[in-house]
Amino acid sequence: YQRRVRGGAYSPYSLSGKVDGKTYKTRSAALDACMQNKKCVGFTQKSDTNYYLNSGTTKTKSAGKVAHVKLGKGKFSSDYMWQEKSGYALTGSASSTTYKTFDTAAKACSTSSACKGITYESAKKFKLNSSTTAKKSTGKIAWIKRGETKAYKSYYWTKNTGFKGENYPSTTSNSTLATA
Repeated sequence: YQRRVRGGAYSPYSLSGKVDGKTYKTRSAALDACMQNKKCVGFTQKSDTNYYLNSGTTKTKSAGKVAHVKLGKGKFSSDYMWQEKSGYALTGSASSTTYKTFDTAAKACSTSSACKGITYESAKKFKLNSSTTAKKSTGKIAWIKRGETKAYKSYYWTKNTGFKGENYPSTTSNSTLATA
């Protein structure tokens, strides 16, 4: 069975296509290398000291391996990770209220089971959305609500699985959701 370990990590799976044939000794080294390589869409962890970069997102069942998929840019706010899609708007309205800042919209969305994300419409206008379906829209930014997450001692913890995420700074500023 597929178990979603944390962020965009899947166990026991590996990803398709090797990028450069190199192996990396730490998850942080693999994350850094993947961020630098435009062909990299994720990496496979063979052991705690053996990682390799992947160019494809096809997951294959592989005992003892963990597939890490690059999710893209995002933010951490109101106990959630928010995946950013610049140039897109989410469909469906979860509320008629508009918010002046991302953080106030995120706080409202995090307490609503109907809210699946936030769209930046224009200056000081953020709307809550009821769908994760994103449609191209010039000048807008969509943030999809991902798993409930807690920041604790420089780690992000997902409430859904209890597995520890990669060591990212625990701030509410923009971060890259390169999974762990």
